[in-house]
Amino acid sequence: MEKIKAFGGEWEISSDDGYSAIFASGRSSLRVILHNLPRGIEEIFLPAYICEDVLRTIQDYKLKVTFYSISTDLQPLIGPINPQKQVLYVCNHFGHHYVDIPVNPEVTVIYDAVFEVELDNYLRVKNFFIFNSLRKISPSVDGSTLFSNKPFKTPHHDLQNSFADLRSSARRKRAIFFETGNEAIEADFLNEVKTSEQALFDSKKHQPYSGLHFNLLTKWFTNYKKNKVNRLEKYQFLTEQLTGKYLQFKPKFPSFFIAKHSRREELLKLLTKKRIYLPIHWRIPSELYQRRNPAPEYLDISNLLSIPLDERYSLSDLETVAKYIKDL
Repeated sequence: MEKIKAFGGEWEISSDDGYSAIFASGRSSLRVILHNLPRGIEEIFLPAYICEDVLRTIQDYKLKVTFYSISTDLQPLIGPINPQKQVLYVCNHFGHHYVDIPVNPEVTVIYDAVFEVELDNYLRVKNFFIFNSLRKISPSVDGSTLFSNKPFKTPHHDLQNSFADLRSSARRKRAIFFETGNEAIEADFLNEVKTSEQALFDSKKHQPYSGLHFNLLTKWFTNYKKNKVNRLEKYQFLTEQLTGKYLQFKPKFPSFFIAKHSRREELLKLLTKKRIYLPIHWRIPSELYQRRNPAPEYLDISNLLSIPLDERYSLSDLETVAKYIKDL
């Protein structure tokens, strides 16, 4: 009788598939990771160019923080690391995809892939954690996927995800503001954004994924491949529009194009008057940033601003933004 493979029943999951879960935010995923670090870890190597919320979260876990510099081409300038006592934190700045960082395979690596969708053990190290932020790359109001090559435990969490409720309300008011231009509604939604961020900061535990507007997320994932091609086309378009005025890097799934402008703050005020709102990833006081950088040469962040490339915007929209940047 011919031998056939097992057939039917529920879908199997092998150890090769890794281990993953979804939480409310990147900070929630980071808290789960820090809870699961190997015994004996005392110190974390952190890029000098990093979101301050990451640093605040790490400080809750009493780890010594040592900063390393990021080069002008976004490469981490890392020194020797003791795998028994130290852990490496890597951030894919703006979506720059790292796959070849020279690191001892025994070192535990936390990969902050904030702007990526497809998560895997890119660096092939013994203990690897990688997470993203779905609300930074998709219509989702919250959500962060955490992937690891080893099993991890989920500690006790906050019972309520107040951040998602507040953020959902703020986004609805944002839509009304864009439709009406009502400044009172603008002030209201900005206040809710601030309140939601404070709720996330105040929580000292990880929060569960809310599932709010999950239908928007599933629709977005259904069109993921198409969206990826579309974003890459927009990225290439802006390289041609803003020759010599952008930060060069290699995104796997571009969410933002990083423009450079010597009069950034003046430009941002001008764009705001035109109802063009560009984010800064991330604002760090210049003196503090200088003190954190051990390398003599490192990335200048004072002139960078982010142009979103997501599905809401057309090439014509991007051309308009590029024109303002070139004309000032």
